[in-house]
Amino acid sequence: MVATLLLACLVQDVDPNDAVRTKLETKLTISLKETAITDAFEFIKEFLEINFRYDVSAVKNPKELKVSIDGSDCTAGEAIREALLVHELDCLVFDGAVLVTSKKGRAALEGGPKDADLKKDKELWKKLAKEAGPSKDSTLAEVLARLAEISGLAIKSDALDKTVLAEKVGVESPSTTVLGALRYLGWARLYTFEIKDGAIVLSPRK
Repeated sequence: MVATLLLACLVQDVDPNDAVRTKLETKLTISLKETAITDAFEFIKEFLEINFRYDVSAVKNPKELKVSIDGSDCTAGEAIREALLVHELDCLVFDGAVLVTSKKGRAALEGGPKDADLKKDKELWKKLAKEAGPSKDSTLAEVLARLAEISGLAIKSDALDKTVLAEKVGVESPSTTVLGALRYLGWARLYTFEIKDGAIVLSPRK
């Protein structure tokens, strides 16, 4: 019984992002030419057992974009990023999956509070790591209210323009954690956030 509980604790502490990053260090033994991004990445998904998501605010029609991938002399991660450069796209490991986005999207999503810093407060991290699900057909204000309810954290958005808060979240953000949703919607809706005194404070992006 003790061993089972210990194993459960260890499993909970595993960061899904670290697992994906490790798999991306694998050498690919495949070569694909002028293949739709969705088909190419579906093949890699089966090969490496990792999921791909698409930032629809940056990648409008992934099925129509063709890529060539040669992984013979580099890691999977390097091959994927090299293939995306043709379309001026980029990717990052985001909430346990590879998210295909723009270069600006990657910079925005990697900005804000760092995971390593947030994990130092275990209770805060547990709240931020709760499943948020996709955000669709709701206003930004409604989505933020739902994230606050799920996490139990206060989300202060007074500095954001009321028209922005009233806009429909028309993009299908990836099914993700509270923290992932905040980052993704921040990129799509042009806000940044920080955590002050246990609350999430949103500000317009400069």
